[in-house]
Amino acid sequence: MRTALSVCLLALALMGGPAAAQVVRGLVLEEATQIPIQGAMIVLLEADGRVAQRVLTGGTGQFIMQAGHVGSYRIRVDRIGYMSLTTGPFEVPVDGTYQRIAVPIKPVQLAGIDVEGSRRCALPAEQGQATARVWEEARKALEAAAWTLKSGVYRYTLLQFERTLSSDGRKVTHETRRFERGTWQAPYVSVPPEELASDGFVRANPDRTYTYFAPDAEALLSDEFLDSHCMSLDKVEDGMVGLAFQPVRGRRVPGIKGTLWIDQATAELRRLEFFFVNLPSGLTETSSGGEVLFSALPNGTWVVREWSIRMPRGTISPNRQRVIVTGYTVQGGEVWNVMEPGGRLVLEAQTATLSGTVVDSADAVVEGAVVELEDSTARRIETHAGTFLLTGLPPGLHSFRVHHPSLDSLGLGPTRSEVFATAGEVASARLRLPGVAEVLADACSDSPPLDVPAAMLLVRVRRGDAPAEGLEVRVGWLNRRPAGYDVSERAAPPLPGAPAGPRWQPDPVDPRTLLTTLDHRGIFLLCAVPTRTQVRVEWGHGMNIETYQLDVIPDRRAIVVSLRARQP
Repeated sequence: MRTALSVCLLALALMGGPAAAQVVRGLVLEEATQIPIQGAMIVLLEADGRVAQRVLTGGTGQFIMQAGHVGSYRIRVDRIGYMSLTTGPFEVPVDGTYQRIAVPIKPVQLAGIDVEGSRRCALPAEQGQATARVWEEARKALEAAAWTLKSGVYRYTLLQFERTLSSDGRKVTHETRRFERGTWQAPYVSVPPEELASDGFVRANPDRTYTYFAPDAEALLSDEFLDSHCMSLDKVEDGMVGLAFQPVRGRRVPGIKGTLWIDQATAELRRLEFFFVNLPSGLTETSSGGEVLFSALPNGTWVVREWSIRMPRGTISPNRQRVIVTGYTVQGGEVWNVMEPGGRLVLEAQTATLSGTVVDSADAVVEGAVVELEDSTARRIETHAGTFLLTGLPPGLHSFRVHHPSLDSLGLGPTRSEVFATAGEVASARLRLPGVAEVLADACSDSPPLDVPAAMLLVRVRRGDAPAEGLEVRVGWLNRRPAGYDVSERAAPPLPGAPAGPRWQPDPVDPRTLLTTLDHRGIFLLCAVPTRTQVRVEWGHGMNIETYQLDVIPDRRAIVVSLRARQP
């Protein structure tokens, strides 16, 4: 028996740039934050709405593509989980054009969708809109998968298998497995959509066997498939909404029915399950079909991660009236690993991958951060344009430390985050780096409130290039201690998991003065210091006392001062 799951080579090498003429370059940004958007699908549309080209934005939100001719175009920006944006028309002259596109951030709401009786073919107004909304998210993922398939941007190692089952489908009588390493080939592709529409997904062969075809992304997106199938919202199950499809009424060609499962929280396409229908008499429809699992990769591309197809084997009865099932064949496979052309590993079947971005409190990308894994390996990786990739992680919950000079230099870092990662998948993380004022406010959260404007004061003292650990300091007011001021006992921002740090003690001689000893970071903190006051800092002994004074001015939430102590 032959099948249609043989792998076809569809490599379109991304070598060099497009020709100089009619080049469309651009930048895609979030409208509110002006942060570049990576991994958005940019669709160049002709004036009549036909797709001229598709491309994904890079890590800095840039894109470049070739228009087919001079004329009027529009651009559609697709992001899974967010509403799409289509620009107004613009002209592409001979020497090309540059488009800067600001995209509003409007998350797609799939949770709470009513799945009762919604059918694409019937198109009742509200139900049809809900179906169209779910199909729109599935379409984005399928288009990204189809683009990834054609672009040849990855090398795969594929584990492919074939099992032979008994006539009742319960016993494995034979099984073969093989690896295909370092291939540009896609996991599997179907036949052209127009052939599936005219000849069906199951075809009889001259030797009385049958060939079965599984749908790929191109087939599901094709006009031929959409014109010959009805869609309906099926049900919500385990946090996923099911978008069901089946042949239109009266269609007798062997085909498929099934469900696309979309994550309600993220609007990501997770799984396709399908069954063959309109089979020749004797072939059991409920025992034939397949499943395809999809997975997102770090840069916005999508791949088929696992797939399988179960196909009845049969022979035509002597009277040619029916087919007798003699067994089943199950073919499928798994993407064992995915590598970029330069050799960087992106995904492994048995380990987890984490793709992330480090942003600040305003959601702007942070340059110069270092992400450190808190496990036995203590792996550290520097971010590039605020992004990072960690591969080969064991599945489960992982803790990370995020280092950055803005906090580490003041003894306030690193910050910590946790991310759950699953084997064979890429987990996405947005690690937030708080600002200095935010860290100090958290450290001062238990300090007594004041009825007057106040600021937080952080002072760092160093001897040479090292923190002045163990140095005794005295902090007071030049005139008198402000009325109502009750200092927090804590004299420095706490360290997670560390014992309690130094404390403030009142000076038994001068009630205006507080005493503490600097910890290994050489810093001290005063919370809720009233503004319009003058603070004096002293350190040293006897004739070697050094002094620094500062004005606590209004309109400053956090004041940071760096001081130097003499070498002993």
